[in-house]
Amino acid sequence: MKTIYRSASFLLLLISTFGFIPSRVAAEKQKLRFNVTLSPSLSSSPVSGRLIVFMTRSSEPLQVIEPSLFDLEKVWVAAKEVQNLTPGKSIEFNPDDIASPAPLSSAQPGDYQVMALLDLNHSYSYSGMGEGDLRSEVNWARGLAPSESEPIQLTLTKRVEDEHPISDNKNTKLITFQSPSLTAFWGRAIVMRAGVLLPPSYATSKVRYPVIYRVHGFGGSYRSAWTSGAALYKKMADKQLPEMINVYLDGTCPMGHHEFADSVNNGPWGQALTREFIPYLERTFRMDAVPNGRFLTGHSSGGWSTLWLQ
Repeated sequence: MKTIYRSASFLLLLISTFGFIPSRVAAEKQKLRFNVTLSPSLSSSPVSGRLIVFMTRSSEPLQVIEPSLFDLEKVWVAAKEVQNLTPGKSIEFNPDDIASPAPLSSAQPGDYQVMALLDLNHSYSYSGMGEGDLRSEVNWARGLAPSESEPIQLTLTKRVEDEHPISDNKNTKLITFQSPSLTAFWGRAIVMRAGVLLPPSYATSKVRYPVIYRVHGFGGSYRSAWTSGAALYKKMADKQLPEMINVYLDGTCPMGHHEFADSVNNGPWGQALTREFIPYLERTFRMDAVPNGRFLTGHSSGGWSTLWLQ
């Protein structure tokens, strides 16, 4: 017992003399962490969104890291919500909180490539990187031991560009409209979009046309106005179909397809369409703004939209 007391006394003497005792735990490296910085070159004001970090052991040098549906374990993914990330400032990111296929710190040691992405409009889960999203370069983390590692530094330096930009032409118009009801629901600006395909005689006539509203299935978007719309326009020009204004609606949302249903999760999309967006379209174009002048069709998830909107 005397030996124990003497050791304890010596320990207290060290604390009082030097002010600290070297800690074996403090000296150890921690589980994998990321420090993500927003480059001032991308924004002059704070930004918010879904911060996603990707990590892969692929030996092929990559320009971009993206998960594969056919091999979900090839790319490790972690995510968190970020509010008001200030340019030039960093945020510490724990990749174990929300991760797939497992906490990133449980990955085996090895050479990894890593990348950070800030998904500004929360659309990555539906359509991948989108125009305006911010990302870092793909960096190598060689000899990484995720269970015992120094923090990895990543800087958001690139703004994602639209790989398939669309623009108005003589017959097809991109329409954007900020919805008051959806904006109030989310507390931030929510924009509704549509591709409007005008009939061949629209530019040379003064008549009003019936309208068919088209709702795409899961994976689609309003961009169909610029793809399948061309064949539809030709059929109208060849008199194989009656001339109508075709409106290709956009049912995409962060959770996939909102189906234009009024929802406590996604917001009052049905109300926004019928009470705000359609009246706006009818003021913008020569549409036959009566109930029997409006038609609705949809494919797959868009079919559910059609039933709901009845």
